[in-house]
Amino acid sequence: MDFRVNDVWGGETAKNYAALKMTFKVDAMDDITRIEILRNSRVIQTCEPASASRQSAGEWTDSNPNHDEGVLYYYARVTQKNNHLAWSSPVWVLV
Repeated sequence: MDFRVNDVWGGETAKNYAALKMTFKVDAMDDITRIEILRNSRVIQTCEPASASRQSAGEWTDSNPNHDEGVLYYYARVTQKNNHLAWSSPVWVLV
C-alpha cells in the first residue's frame, strides 16, 4: 500500500496546510471491498470500489484538517473480500 499526505510517506511528518490531500494505491491479495481514511483513528472518508478488483487508487482532500486539536495523524485501512485487513503507517501532521 502506498499512502501519502501532501506527497509525504507514512512514518514521516507533513506540514499542516489549509487542506491536506491524501493519495493511495493498493495492491491486495483478494478483492478490495473498502478503503477507509482515518484521522486520529476515526474514519473520515470511505471509498468502495465500483467493481471487484485487487487494485485500487484514489485521492481525497481533507479541507478541514484543523478539526482536531493536539496530535494530528492520518492513515489508510483496507478491507478485502476475505475480511483480512491492511493499514498504512500513519503520516503525522504538524499542528
